[in-house]
Amino acid sequence: MNTTDISTNNSTTVYNSSNGLTKYDKLVIIHGVLLSVPFLLVTPIAIGIVRFGKTRLPNFWFRLHWSLQLLIATPLVIGGFVIAHFIQNESNRIKNWALDPHSIFGHIAGIGFLLETVLGWIHHKLWKPDRGNVAWWTKLHRIWGYIVCFSAFISIGFGLRLYEVPVACNTSSKPQQESEQDAKE
Repeated sequence: MNTTDISTNNSTTVYNSSNGLTKYDKLVIIHGVLLSVPFLLVTPIAIGIVRFGKTRLPNFWFRLHWSLQLLIATPLVIGGFVIAHFIQNESNRIKNWALDPHSIFGHIAGIGFLLETVLGWIHHKLWKPDRGNVAWWTKLHRIWGYIVCFSAFISIGFGLRLYEVPVACNTSSKPQQESEQDAKE
C-alpha cells in the first residue's frame, strides 16, 4: 500500500493512493452527507412547508412537515451523530473535542434537533384550533427550530474547515503547501 503524509495546519492526513480514501475519510464523508441532507435540505423544506404550506396545502401541510422531519431527518441526524463518535475514535485530530467549534455547534444542532422533535409532539398534542393567541410551546417550537437550523449551518461550516475541504479537493498530486511554494518561485 502506497501512502503519503500530507501535513497542513498542524495536522496530518494520510492519503492512501491505492483507492484514494482512508477509513477516516470515508467516515467523514458519510458523516457529512448524513447531516448535510437533513440540515441543508430536509429541515429548511419542512420549515418552508409550515410557513407557506398552510394556505397552499391546508389539508396536507402538517403531515408533510411531520413526515419529513420524523421519518427522513431524524434517522439521518441520529446516524450522523453515531458516525461522529466513530470518527473521534478513528482519529486523534481533535484533541479536546468538547472545545472544538464544529463539535459544540454540532451537539447543539443534534441534541437540539431531538428536543425540537419533542417540542413538535407537545405542540401537536396541545394544539387547539379555536385558541385566541399563539401558545408559548408553539413559539418555543418555532424559535428553537430556527436556533437548531442556524447552529447546524455554523457547524457545517466549521466541519468543512476542520476537514480542510479545499486541500481535500485539490486535484494535483502535490500537497497544497508545496503547490503554493512552487507558484511563488
